[in-house]
Amino acid sequence: GAIDGSHIKIICPVENKQAYFNRKKYYSVLLQGIVNADKKFIDIHCGEPRSMHDARLFKKSIFYRLIMADESTIIPGGVLLVDSAYAESKFLVPPFKDYGNLSAEQLKFNFLHSSTRIVVENAFGLLKCRFRRLKFFESPNIGFITNCIVAACVLHNICISENDYWEIEYLDDEIDNMQNSTHSDER
Repeated sequence: GAIDGSHIKIICPVENKQAYFNRKKYYSVLLQGIVNADKKFIDIHCGEPRSMHDARLFKKSIFYRLIMADESTIIPGGVLLVDSAYAESKFLVPPFKDYGNLSAEQLKFNFLHSSTRIVVENAFGLLKCRFRRLKFFESPNIGFITNCIVAACVLHNICISENDYWEIEYLDDEIDNMQNSTHSDER
C-alpha cells in the first residue's frame, strides 16, 4: 500500500478555532489514507485538526497501533510506501533523501518509488472529484464532517469495485473541452 495525508477545507469551527488553522492559512481537518494499487482505501484516519506532520498523524492512527502490536497480521510480508516525511522502518519505505549525491541505483529506486506511490495522490484526487463536498465543508460540526469524509471513502471504494468511473470520464471531457476552447481562442 501507499500512505499520505490530505487536508479537507472547513469553515472556522465554533470551538477550538486555532487547532484547525493549518500552515496553509485555512481551516481544515486531516484525512490520512492508506490505499492499494487499485486506489481503494484500505485504511483511513480522519478528523484530526491542524497541520499535523504526516508521520505524527500516522502514529495517532489505530492502524499504527495494530502494526506495533503485531505487524505480521496487518501487513503480512508487505510494506507501505511513504514520502520523505516518514522515517524508514520494517514496514515503511520512504525514498532516498536527495542531497545531490545519490547513486544511479538510488535515483532509479526513487523514480520507481514515486511512480508507484502516486496511487495515493490519485486516490485523493478521485475521491475529491467524485465527492466535491470534500473540497469545502460549510458545517461547523466536526463530527458530522468526519462522518461525511468516512462515508465518502467507503462509497469511493464501492464505486471502484463497481468500475463506476462516469464522473471521472465526464471531468476528462470537461478538461478537453476547456483546452480546445482555449486553443481556438489563441487562433
